[in-house]
Amino acid sequence: MNDSINVFGSILESIHKDQKIIIVEDLNQYSEFPASLLIDLAFKFTHFINKRNITQSDKIVLIPNNSISSISIFLGASKIGVITCFVPIKLSVSEITSIVRSTKCKLVMCSNSYRYRRELYTAISQMCELIEYDDVDIPDTYIDNTNSQNSSNIIELIDSKAPISILFTSGSTGAPSGVVLSQESYVLNAEQIGKFIGVKKHDKYLQILPFYYIAGQITSVLAPLLFGADLIISNNMDPSTMLFCINTLRPTITNLVPTLLYRIHNFIRNNEMNFDSDSHELRLCLTGGADCSQSIMDKFLKLYNIPVVQGYGSTEAGCGICINQIKAPRAGSVGIPLEGHEVKILKDVAGNNACDAEEIGELLIRNNVSMVEYYENADRTKNAFSDGWYCTGDLGFKDKDGYIYIYGRKSDLIKRGGEKIYLSEIENMLLKSIYVKDCKVLSISDSELGELPVACVVIRNEAHRSDLINWINNNFSKYKIPQVFFIDEIPNTPSGKVAIYELKDSIERELDRKKNIST
Repeated sequence: MNDSINVFGSILESIHKDQKIIIVEDLNQYSEFPASLLIDLAFKFTHFINKRNITQSDKIVLIPNNSISSISIFLGASKIGVITCFVPIKLSVSEITSIVRSTKCKLVMCSNSYRYRRELYTAISQMCELIEYDDVDIPDTYIDNTNSQNSSNIIELIDSKAPISILFTSGSTGAPSGVVLSQESYVLNAEQIGKFIGVKKHDKYLQILPFYYIAGQITSVLAPLLFGADLIISNNMDPSTMLFCINTLRPTITNLVPTLLYRIHNFIRNNEMNFDSDSHELRLCLTGGADCSQSIMDKFLKLYNIPVVQGYGSTEAGCGICINQIKAPRAGSVGIPLEGHEVKILKDVAGNNACDAEEIGELLIRNNVSMVEYYENADRTKNAFSDGWYCTGDLGFKDKDGYIYIYGRKSDLIKRGGEKIYLSEIENMLLKSIYVKDCKVLSISDSELGELPVACVVIRNEAHRSDLINWINNNFSKYKIPQVFFIDEIPNTPSGKVAIYELKDSIERELDRKKNIST
């Protein structure tokens, strides 16, 4: 490993003159730019922050959309070791203000896609400067363009283990928390992923995952850029726009969370579209970030001739830890560890007791792309590792060939009156019902039994509520029968994961309401 490796230098070496970036502006509208524009804007931004005396280890907050400018701001900051604090565009003004205050950032770069930027400007005006930018430029009025690429005085030798980013997630279980990542984490993981999935210069990679999401940065942007592929960048997750991209711009690879797969499939079915499975060029769709049912992956292959391959990763330990085999994926598996990653499964972390094949335990990860730390949380950082291995909190098992299967979260295992229940088992069973469109199973505390399973269900037809209850009673062991709450949709975080905290809050309010009525 080169001790001075950084993301900017790696991209600078990789971009070639024929490489293109296509920006999808709206349905049926797009523009094409040379990939070298990324470098030009990165130099421009580096010069800009250098003029403001923002230097190595200082922090900026970036509220990005999917755009050339967002990528260039990150590249320009990485060039001189400035730490980019990525903030989801769906966070509230108060949440972002709290992040600005806690990081003591020197600057906020705000995409013009953020709808509350005027309110944010007012909220942080006494703390730091806020600058808006559009999709393909950084405002000239703020930047002295003179010799912006002539930056020999700017620090270039950046320790590969130095922090490059803090990813503030819209947590599925509560308030945003920060994960600090290094320069080498980005470069190495992008190389590992790109090599495994076989990204080539002739590929076109559709980036549709948000750029504040780790997979939206490494898998969907850095990996294709490092391997010379063209980028198709869309800021719109609407199914009609995604299908326009697939059919017209003809990407060869993309990366979608399971929620988007369901949206596309339901859009085609509900609109009775005739999707020509032979007209597109999509040879691979990666998925991850949440459990993806085998049925939706099978439908994409059978109905649309789109191979969907599941992977496994996390913000803390690398967005690409495992990926299923591309040509012959093993059903239900997230594949085998990529080069440079070790995965072990323990039934007892404290005792380092390994599981046998097919035995469920907690996944632990060891590699050189894991996080530096949780931002300003030394205790949580210490507790996240065991003898150099990151404790994921995910439950799973290996088969006899070393393929890994994810069973759920460690927190998904509850005890109801002493009986062990895996919430993921109930959830997977419910998703097989003809009455259920979507669902999420959680637990609530109970004074008598300890914990109880609760199913938040989006039903296909309101007239079939009683049919579903009967189906549950006939198909579940009595102690596994969940209390059912019917909801309109499953809420998601900006990264596409289920918003557990929001769901639990809704359940508790409903239970309190019923309790008040009964009394």
